[in-house]
Amino acid sequence: MTLSCRLSRSRWRPRTCRCQALRMSDDGFASLDLRTRYDSLDDPLNTFYVPVLERACAYDRVAGYFSSSAFMSAAAGLARFINGGGTIRLLVGTQLSEDDRDALLGQASLGDVLARSLTADVDHALSADEVAAQRLGVIAWLVQQGRLQIRVGVPCDSDGVPLAGAEAGQRYFHAKFGVLADEVGDRVAFTGSINESASGWQQNFESFSVYRSWRAETWADYGEPLAQEFEELWAGEPSRGGDGTSDEHQAGSAAWRTVPLPEAVRDRLVQLIPPGWTPPTHDPLEPSPSLASSELEQLDAIRSAPGTCSGVGLVSASVEPWPHQIAIARRITETWPRSYLLADEVGLGKTIETGLVLRELLLSGRLSTALLLVPASVLIQWQEELSEKFSLDIPRLDSGDLVWADGRRHKAASGGGSVWRSESVLLASSHLARRREHRAALTEGAPWDLVFVDEAHHARRRGTKASDAPNQMLATLAAMKREAMWDVLLLATATPMQMNTHDIWDLLQLFGLPSPWSESPERMERYFAEFGAEFADRKWQFLREMLAGHFLSSDPEPALVDQMKRELGPVAATRITEFHNRPYARGSTRSLGKDQESWWDTWLRANTPVRDRVFRTTRATLRIYQADGVLPEGTVVPERRVTHESCELGPQAEALYGRIDSYIKRHYDAYLADRGRRRPLGFIMTVYRRRLTSSFHAVRCSLARRREVLRGRRQPGAFVDADDLMSSEESNARDATPAASQPAPGPAEDADADWDDMVAASADEHLADELAELDSFIDGLDSLPPDEPKVSKLYDLLESSFTGGHQSVVVFTQYADTLRYLRDRLRVFYGTGIVCYFGGRGQRWDPDAGEWADLPKERVKELFREGDEVRIMLGTDSMSEGLNLQTCARVINYDLPWNFMRVEQRIGRVDRIGGQPQVEVTNLSYKGTVEDDVLRRIEERLHQFTTIVGNAQPVLASMESAMQRAALGQITPAHAVNEIEQMDRQARASPVKLADLDAVPRHTAPLQPAMDLDGLKDAFLAITPCAERFSPHPDIEGAWLLHLGGTTHAVTFDRTQVQHHDSLSLLTWGSPLLERLLNAAQPGASSQDS
Repeated sequence: MTLSCRLSRSRWRPRTCRCQALRMSDDGFASLDLRTRYDSLDDPLNTFYVPVLERACAYDRVAGYFSSSAFMSAAAGLARFINGGGTIRLLVGTQLSEDDRDALLGQASLGDVLARSLTADVDHALSADEVAAQRLGVIAWLVQQGRLQIRVGVPCDSDGVPLAGAEAGQRYFHAKFGVLADEVGDRVAFTGSINESASGWQQNFESFSVYRSWRAETWADYGEPLAQEFEELWAGEPSRGGDGTSDEHQAGSAAWRTVPLPEAVRDRLVQLIPPGWTPPTHDPLEPSPSLASSELEQLDAIRSAPGTCSGVGLVSASVEPWPHQIAIARRITETWPRSYLLADEVGLGKTIETGLVLRELLLSGRLSTALLLVPASVLIQWQEELSEKFSLDIPRLDSGDLVWADGRRHKAASGGGSVWRSESVLLASSHLARRREHRAALTEGAPWDLVFVDEAHHARRRGTKASDAPNQMLATLAAMKREAMWDVLLLATATPMQMNTHDIWDLLQLFGLPSPWSESPERMERYFAEFGAEFADRKWQFLREMLAGHFLSSDPEPALVDQMKRELGPVAATRITEFHNRPYARGSTRSLGKDQESWWDTWLRANTPVRDRVFRTTRATLRIYQADGVLPEGTVVPERRVTHESCELGPQAEALYGRIDSYIKRHYDAYLADRGRRRPLGFIMTVYRRRLTSSFHAVRCSLARRREVLRGRRQPGAFVDADDLMSSEESNARDATPAASQPAPGPAEDADADWDDMVAASADEHLADELAELDSFIDGLDSLPPDEPKVSKLYDLLESSFTGGHQSVVVFTQYADTLRYLRDRLRVFYGTGIVCYFGGRGQRWDPDAGEWADLPKERVKELFREGDEVRIMLGTDSMSEGLNLQTCARVINYDLPWNFMRVEQRIGRVDRIGGQPQVEVTNLSYKGTVEDDVLRRIEERLHQFTTIVGNAQPVLASMESAMQRAALGQITPAHAVNEIEQMDRQARASPVKLADLDAVPRHTAPLQPAMDLDGLKDAFLAITPCAERFSPHPDIEGAWLLHLGGTTHAVTFDRTQVQHHDSLSLLTWGSPLLERLLNAAQPGASSQDS
């Protein structure tokens, strides 16, 4: 990093010349109690350099060699000299190398040789440390201002010819002395040595003697000769000695001559200063000045604000939350410790709500330990989001290591400790946690303050009945609940109800439902079924008992009570709100007030564990907000238009597709015939069938890997890759299917599936025949035209998108293999206008290197958002979790996962609140395939791809089982569609509907944090040692440059700016920068403490 991005632009501006103040007060050198000798143990910076330099008007200094140590020594306390407006003359030495001598013999000028050598020395000095960088910045600034002149001493022979290498012998320019003058006319001289340490300049031992002009005898003997010697050296005359000692200290008859600093070196120094930079007022090693009482109060207010539990963490994150997100996070933190389920639709902010909750609780000190369980496929994305948007540096568990967002890594546990306890707050894979071998470790020890589970719908039963056994995830969470392993459980899922009431009941039971709600999911279902009965025929005593049970652990919504009193009056409202507390006699329904039936329904629906413990926001809710003016003016809630394109395979490709499809079905049938004992075989064939749906290239890669494993050239793990495992992790097919016909689990689902048995599962007596068949497939795939039929359609869609007004297009695929194929085909036409994002990293074509070069995620977002250089983004499903792309309004699904919630998540990266008004989506498939047949039938009969609304949404997640069994030949496409229609009818007829979950908390009073970001800015600017570190950003209005320890950071207190300028960091609580700034402002702290 160059110094230009490390120097502070402090708020200091030149004041009245210090020398004028000296004239009035006679506060010159003579007023100082100077000693005759100093060394490093005497703190010479603060006892000599600082007091002398702040009174000096002129400073002559011989500093030894042109090196980082020489510069740092010469610049000690120099920041204090600046205010006086004086000038400095600095002499430094150098020693020429053999190469330098050869250049001189070749008629190169001494100036050119020195320029090359000294410029390298300047660059080396930059890397010394942060304090060195700041002092070098002061020197560079003085040079720029014309207040510092530098000359360079060169060893010469008796004729003044520069010497180099061995010829120079021991003729070091090791003189280190200085002469200073104040405005009164007094002078101070010092001379000594610095024994330089190999461990760094700050470890050098310095000792020197001091001579004062007002002590005439010692000045005449020692001080005046130093002043005279400096003048001779500065004049450039060859001089014997040159170190303040006699000639005999020099070997032979060598002399020194001095020359002006080469312009190239001067220019290099000046380049280190960014425009508008002004130096700090103090040396970086000086202690901070004491603070005024008002400044101490501001400092204390900053530190204590988060601990007030008033929502400081909620209003100070980098992300700007929408009203529903802040309302939900506020309710969770204000009712802490209480468990909840976040169930917003895809793309509406469950991650934001969770991050806000974690931030507020951690900053306020209410949360000390937390286990955050998220799917392995989004583990890195979760870590990055928490770091970038919420300033939460939380490590993730990765193959037995702890890994932080900045790449730091170390072993997770030692001495037999549990990896789950390696950090007080830990991110880990939910797919790892659910495995049986980890259950014991997760159910031992002290409880976590918080356990969080993302994609909590994976915790469910192995089948469609309430009596079916729980799957691994649900069993693990139930075991943790029995052992009281959390104080609070926070769950997140867009589909808390897959198809059955027991789905949501199982999740809420993990919180601890009150009786009688806890007795069975059937009781919950019966409660909601009563709303379908005639008002007078409802089972009011049953409703009363259920309502009373709910109020044993919950309170009514105050905002709803107030609204009912306003609308109905206190008497009628109380009749409803106190219904659970009053006796009920059969037949007394008249007294319930049928004319107020809608309010009864509102009250009964609102006061259930479903509504009380579940927060759900939908796009329909946001449109109501929009109409009511709750959302900021101009907020866009996008509409979407979805179309489906079938592509003709062509005779050659269709025949090959059929052959590979038959091969997969044959092997899958063998797995079923073996009654599932060869589980790896069934899983692998499912993977191949998914890949065949994606692209010919993807299935070719898998078949080639299979051939290599069967030949013994690769390990069994090569049968599948990371994308295949992710598909297994995200699969709902097994749990959504009756046990008798369940698809094959993968290793990610069932720990008993042994990957080492995969070869045995495949390598039977027909191995030679299978290898020949694989050879035939691969040869056939290689003979296809380079552009698969879907690629031709993709070309047309991209062209029509751009000509139709779209600035950018996102193309999704399931597999990195398909992505690599697509990017190479598209590169022919679009060159560097494509970025890719997969496996947690970005890539872009580098034409100079002739390869795809890695890009950081922030750069990928920036390029795509700008839409100038890059207009196409290719991504796998991992991108659907990691990037928000709402500047785009065009999505093309090159392939479709069988789990259509993955499709919804893809679209959700673009279809986001605040995005484009209309999002256009196109799905591609091959005509005549099972997938295309099923999709066409669904589109005709359910219109499922035009809108995804209401109670039918869980059908998307449950479609996977039917799609998978149809693709593998276990049922026909017509049968699959009938199953999906039946699921749709079941979902719509369920007494418990997703609408019953729709709830956003209403707060009766506005949030009043002890301090917000504007208050934080004002507080810092009111503390002088902090304010001096800030200067306005030269390019971004409202942003700042903050200097800490020699480094300049571009910061802002405005979180909206962070969203538009990736170069800015938000200065907020939880940020290491804020903590360093607070520490640096503490009385007695040195500047380098920051």
